[in-house]
Amino acid sequence: MRLVTTALLALTIVACGGAAAGQVSRDTFDGGWPLTIESGELRCEPENEVVINAGSDGVYALNGAARGSDSPWLDGYDIMRPGTVPADLGDLITAGLALCT
Repeated sequence: MRLVTTALLALTIVACGGAAAGQVSRDTFDGGWPLTIESGELRCEPENEVVINAGSDGVYALNGAARGSDSPWLDGYDIMRPGTVPADLGDLITAGLALCT
């Protein structure tokens, strides 16, 4: 729980077209950083869909809700560091879901 709480403190929450969002980066995120990108805008879209906007690299679905069959986003598994597993996205997903509330 401490890890998630600290991770949430690292987010700067902003309004983003109806979705809650916060900037996260490898340097400031207190959870595990399983991604190949250095930073991004973590967002909670409707229906508890957690995505990360990696700028010109695209927007990636991080949880199952965002990865659904009609998802407009790229698959977050594509930007995972070699040697990581889907469970390693847990800290980012938890921080993203906290933005949904």
